[in-house]
Amino acid sequence: MSQENALKMLKAFYAEGIDMTSAEATLWFRDNLTNIGYIRPTSVLEKSGAYLPRLAPGGIYFYGYKPKGSLDLPFFDRFPLTLVLQREKGGFLGLNFHYLHPMERADFFNDLSKYINDPKYDTNPGAKMAVTYSVMKKSKIGYYRPCIKRYYYSHIVSKVTAVPPVYWKFMLFLPIDRFAKMVRDQVWKESRRMI
Repeated sequence: MSQENALKMLKAFYAEGIDMTSAEATLWFRDNLTNIGYIRPTSVLEKSGAYLPRLAPGGIYFYGYKPKGSLDLPFFDRFPLTLVLQREKGGFLGLNFHYLHPMERADFFNDLSKYINDPKYDTNPGAKMAVTYSVMKKSKIGYYRPCIKRYYYSHIVSKVTAVPPVYWKFMLFLPIDRFAKMVRDQVWKESRRMI
């Protein structure tokens, strides 16, 4: 399925009134969007990105990133898709969904959905996930462990796209991760060990 066809299908879902917040919708996205061919992450950012001075906790963002100490890291994602948990000095703490296999990503998102401040988040542009790092540590949701990362504003190397809630599920399953130093299947294998 091409990116264009996926967008058409997404629009058809909305036109037909299909509940985009349902578990069935998550499974459809997982099964169909991960089969889209190559997508240049920079093309997504060029079309929708903006320079944001601060990323708000509870929002999901997509951006280019070169981490501090990148030469010493065993691997990293150059284009994180991150749920911001909390602000930190010079940056933020967030969950990068790309560190999970799409099947686990679907489960993780469904687990996180109980923290969304509006059950009809797909129609509310102001919806947020009311979750923090301390909530994640206390929860029984083990998926957060490989995803938790500290990001610094000074290492963001592109425009930042704030993903509207209506597109959260859609973006979760687009193949836009770009891991450096390790292929994604190996990254996902490493992540499974941490869960």
